Amino acid sequence: MRNSQNSPPDVYDPSMFIEHVDTIFYILCNAAVNGDIVDDELLAIASDADINGPRSSIVLATPLFIAASRGHTKLVRQLIQSTPNLDVNRPGTKNGSTALFVAAEHGHSDIVRLLIHHKDIDVNRGLFSPLYVAAQNGHLDAVKALLEHPDTVRNVFTNGHTPYSISVLHGHTDVADFLLSI
Repeated sequence: MRNSQNSPPDVYDPSMFIEHVDTIFYILCNAAVNGDIVDDELLAIASDADINGPRSSIVLATPLFIAASRGHTKLVRQLIQSTPNLDVNRPGTKNGSTALFVAAEHGHSDIVRLLIHHKDIDVNRGLFSPLYVAAQNGHLDAVKALLEHPDTVRNVFTNGHTPYSISVLHGHTDVADFLLSI
């Protein structure tokens, strides 16, 4: 016989988390780490809470930032489509890196394309531009995706380099050739 006071329920009702934003945030961050699709009911509650996480100097990464950095395209799509108050420009690190930046940095071009089509995206935000870091790391598809957005600054200087010159410096001739051709 099961002791109902000490045992967890067999099925969790997502509405039980409505009072516990930190719990919802924790669940969403864990889903982002693993690339798990989130239950729609829980996501609906989370969008009413604060999917963008606590505003503190200790916790910076959000579920969107984590999923984008790990290349979890399906979860990024779900977060964008299902959470109207999603802050796509919220920094996930102390240096100001955004979900778009980490997606470009790691060459997750499908995620870059999802993010650049969000109505609120700032494609040039951060200490280094997403275009610069994608060129530096040789991610040609991410570079092409970023340049699909009309506001992407093409010749931004970072540490004395443009996206073109940093791609040459790092030996990414395919990226350099593409940037010269546009």
